[in-house]
Amino acid sequence: MKKFKHEEKFLDFIVEEKQQLYSIVELSDGHSLTPHILLEKPKFSTYFLDTIQYSDGVSYLDSIFLFDNDIYIYLSINDSNLSSFSCRIYYPIGKKKDVDFFVLNLKKINKNGN
Repeated sequence: MKKFKHEEKFLDFIVEEKQQLYSIVELSDGHSLTPHILLEKPKFSTYFLDTIQYSDGVSYLDSIFLFDNDIYIYLSINDSNLSSFSCRIYYPIGKKKDVDFFVLNLKKINKNGN
């Protein structure tokens, strides 16, 4: 299974829409973000979902969430472990400090409703 399989189309779309290049940071393992967590958080808007519907629930393959109107969090399922996700964050360079703060507070996002 290819990770970030919708990335090229997504980047083309946001660059055209926003008329600027976006910076990218990829988080190493240990961030613990999943689509289930971000779907429950009011500060994150669902931008894109690639799912498989089973009789007992939904499995997320790729998902993109919008935070603060111009920061995108792209979660892509890992081949080796179907319950963990690789994460890339796309942002305008002027939002670098916001993204740095977001990354520092990931554990807090997993625990409470922020």
